[in-house]
Amino acid sequence: MNRFFIILAGCVLLNACSSPSQQKDKLEKENLEAKSLLQGVWIDDMTEAPLLRIKGDTIHYINEAVAPKKFKIIGDSLKTYGQQVSSYHIKKQGEHIFWIESAIGDILQLSKADNAVDSLLPIPVVQSQERSKEVVQKDLVVYY
Repeated sequence: MNRFFIILAGCVLLNACSSPSQQKDKLEKENLEAKSLLQGVWIDDMTEAPLLRIKGDTIHYINEAVAPKKFKIIGDSLKTYGQQVSSYHIKKQGEHIFWIESAIGDILQLSKADNAVDSLLPIPVVQSQERSKEVVQKDLVVYY
């Protein structure tokens, strides 16, 4: 009788351990259709200036100071993967419209560039800023 309860408790524990990971996989499923709609150059509706270009699974910003970031669309959120993972709520998305809520709560309204000239905008090349683990030089500071 004791052996039966031990086996039953073990089965329940194994089942309980596997359920959250399966639920996480379902929640983390990427929406590839929504991602394909984002391919191209996006223009800010307020300023009518090109803001970003999405090619493949990477967002390239027109501002050269911002490094390109990998992204995924999971559920109703756009997740960017850089030095830290950021998530932005998608308010509206269509073939030529994309509204997204910024980190501070503002809604950024973008429309896709129809013009072929806009799609030829250069993608800024940003050098990878990988840090070396090797010591290059040491300095000594002495206060007198």
